[in-house]
Amino acid sequence: MNAQIFGQSELASREEGLRYTPSEYEMRVCSIIATGNTEDIKKMLPGSYPDPFVIGRWSDDRVRQRRYLIINSTYPFPRAAMLGGLSQYEAFDLTDQFVRALDKTDDADEMSELFNRYLVSMTKAVRDAQTASHNPYARKAIRFVHSNVDKKMTVKMIAEMIGITPNYLSSLFWNDTGIHLNEYIGKTKINEAKYLLANTDKSYLSISNQLNFASQSHFITRFEKIAGMTPKQFRQKNQF
Repeated sequence: MNAQIFGQSELASREEGLRYTPSEYEMRVCSIIATGNTEDIKKMLPGSYPDPFVIGRWSDDRVRQRRYLIINSTYPFPRAAMLGGLSQYEAFDLTDQFVRALDKTDDADEMSELFNRYLVSMTKAVRDAQTASHNPYARKAIRFVHSNVDKKMTVKMIAEMIGITPNYLSSLFWNDTGIHLNEYIGKTKINEAKYLLANTDKSYLSISNQLNFASQSHFITRFEKIAGMTPKQFRQKNQF
């Protein structure tokens, strides 16, 4: 939105000591939510507002400004949760519950605490959706995959981490989930690639390198096979 329309320029915001939300921080939070990593999300929780979620001024009323700021910062999180496997209903229901609770308080510390609980709850919901009905070994494998989506992974590597043989893990994972572990690794990486395509301007080569694909061409081939469209088509369809 062009702030000039309402007579509030970005320059004026800077002069008042305000900044815009750091995109790197927002992207990192979204990535953690999508992987369901509850430990990492706790490390990213804001201690107090307005830092790190700081924006231009939307209201002269301090309470309203704080409420608008927090609500605005939630915008990408339901979508990140859905990319992680949470249903659209659950993602937006959690957000609606949070906004209703936020609307009932004018206390700054309580608003901050509500926001922190919202981030943890959303991330935990994704983790639970990813691990629902799986046995302990399958859950460990799934959590490892989502926590290391940017690294090179093999069934052998995951089996060694869990402490069972690769053949046993492969058989167990297939019987419990109905999907081969190698296929699950690929789909998880492609889900992360979808988020990066929709929310950043990173090149296909950059995304390929970030997610440890063998090459850009391998990434594009895998993406098209799993997503049913090329990375270019997905970005054109989903990027704001």
